[in-house]
Amino acid sequence: MESEFEKLIIKAQDLGEVGKEKDAKQLARQIQISGLRTYARVYDGNVPLD
Repeated sequence: MESEFEKLIIKAQDLGEVGKEKDAKQLARQIQISGLRTYARVYDGNVPLD
């Protein structure tokens, strides 16, 4: 999933929507971690695994 975020960030950089000085791989990792934390909070630690 992180690699898909990275591709999207690179496209956004090419369009000028995200600064090229930002590391796409690092941003993708941060977005993925942030999403996982939010998901865990929403489910209060009882994340459904189905």
